[in-house]
Amino acid sequence: MLPFVLLAVGMFLVFKKIRQVPSEMTTKSPSRKMLGCCVCETHIPEREAIMYRDKVYCSEAHLKQGLGEDE
Repeated sequence: MLPFVLLAVGMFLVFKKIRQVPSEMTTKSPSRKMLGCCVCETHIPEREAIMYRDKVYCSEAHLKQGLGEDE
């Protein structure tokens, strides 16, 4: 009887360990940070943003518009 109880407890612990979500998947990475464009205020992921002189732009067109250049 004792070997079956130990086997059941061992299987439970292994199953519980397998089902755990890795800690790196539960924490937000910096790449998920959203930034607002200083021209249109649209929020975009940080990795897609265009940064220039501490300002955020969502596209090349808005970068030019923010710099005062006409297309």
